Amino acid sequence: MIAMFIETTMKLFSHILIIGGLILILQCDSRATENSSRGAGANRGFVYAQVCDVSGNLYVATGGQGIFLNNADGWRSINNGLATTSVYSLAIDQRAILYAGTDAGLYAFSNNLWKHVTDEPVGQSVVGLVVGRGGVVVGVTSEKNLFRLRSDEKTTERIYLPGKGEAVAVVTSSSGAIFVGTADGEVYRSDDDGGSWVNVSRTPLNYGLSSLLIDRNGNIVAGTRGGGVFKLENEGWKRASTGLSSGVIYALAQEEEFLFAGTDDGVYVLSNRNDQWTKFSDMLTKIPVLSLALRGNKKVYAGTSGFGVVEIR
Repeated sequence: MIAMFIETTMKLFSHILIIGGLILILQCDSRATENSSRGAGANRGFVYAQVCDVSGNLYVATGGQGIFLNNADGWRSINNGLATTSVYSLAIDQRAILYAGTDAGLYAFSNNLWKHVTDEPVGQSVVGLVVGRGGVVVGVTSEKNLFRLRSDEKTTERIYLPGKGEAVAVVTSSSGAIFVGTADGEVYRSDDDGGSWVNVSRTPLNYGLSSLLIDRNGNIVAGTRGGGVFKLENEGWKRASTGLSSGVIYALAQEEEFLFAGTDDGVYVLSNRNDQWTKFSDMLTKIPVLSLALRGNKKVYAGTSGFGVVEIR
């Protein structure tokens, strides 16, 4: 889901890993105050992905310090078995197995140990992950290729979209359907874990996609590389960017009637009541937010480019 940023970063720092020290959790209302609890992580690192399980445990993927878990006991690293600490995507299946996309392929976490579960045709960094209806894991690589891992965790295979566009974002709906956004602004849907695809975008956007969300009403919301946010309606794509200061949308998330966007200029929130984006916190001004997680009591966790994870209320 963060393929655009990773692709750019890899080109600029092809032989450098960004490494930090501690993940710094900040709470902010009108201003930010440092939380007294810290844990292992990267307070100057890149946080590419976050995911919460059904128990409210928060998992964080960083581009240099690996993966971290935050729960009632605080923060701790969970890197045992990983051959790399460059992690770009996360997903959890119905069995509560955590999957991580890294620069060394796909890993699965169980019994406090990571196991490498992919070989070819993955072959590149895994920058996006979702879990389909049958426990099939579908991912996007840094080369914008799609692959899937069967639920038996023994077979990986390449997935081909019917169009010419390259995959850049992948999400699932509440029903388990898989949606893929492409670099040329189209969206495809699969109801059989990637076995077949239907183009649902009607007309392509004039902007390449960078993030996707299926909202609670089943509508497609797309973040783009420079045009802001669009929603797919009956007549086609409609721009929904009023109030945004940045057209680059790295992440999208929803809680109840509120839609959140991680942008080049921090986090914005949109209410269904007024269709107007507002800045969610001034402390992240001009800071790219690469990932978002929502975790009860209206807590928003912003995974940033260079400043670790920031908790916003």
